Amino acid sequence: MYIYKVAKSLGFNFGQKKKKQNQKLQLCAQTETKSFLASALRLAETLAKILSINDHLADMPKYSSKTNLVWEAFLACLIIATIGFGIYSAVENLIYQILAISITLILIGLIIYYARTKAFSILFEDKHVIVKYRFISKVKHINYSDITELKYINASKSPTTNEIKFKEEEQNLSLKFLSIEYESYIEFVKWIKSKNNKIQLTVFPSDNYMNHRLQEIYGFKYRK
Repeated sequence: MYIYKVAKSLGFNFGQKKKKQNQKLQLCAQTETKSFLASALRLAETLAKILSINDHLADMPKYSSKTNLVWEAFLACLIIATIGFGIYSAVENLIYQILAISITLILIGLIIYYARTKAFSILFEDKHVIVKYRFISKVKHINYSDITELKYINASKSPTTNEIKFKEEEQNLSLKFLSIEYESYIEFVKWIKSKNNKIQLTVFPSDNYMNHRLQEIYGFKYRK
């Protein structure tokens, strides 16, 4: 009887130790599970951020440019204001002075209005071209498949410009903007041709060195 009680006592103590060990194992398992879930959650958040960054990078423009209208409008307004003030100072007749001021203000207003509605930034993104007008709430999307021509224009005494011609709702439209940098233009041409190989390339004037550079890549009949 005594041995039974001792054994029972020993068994009971052993059972308590085992129970405590099981509780510790359960706590450890719960801790490990929480740690694993927390790590998985952090990993998921990191992957989401990476995917978000990749999507953002995919939407970033490969090339970009803008119009030169703001600067041109400023110079035009300055010239007109100077001429108007000169006429105003040269005449003594009040009617002519009022007429000079009125015409000057009207012309300046028209130039500002034109520049305000026509000035834009152009972004050549991976999927399409985005035209963002700088002073009005207007955004235009152009598919590369709708672009018919890319023109390089290097007129004397003027900034080098590019012009794209495209179709929109059965209309033939065009946009002119400051040229992509000279050293990057050939890569720009290759990139945009990869989007639509049917885009026609032109150079003005035809004896410009850019014409020679394009001929080296696409041959003498690159315009066709």
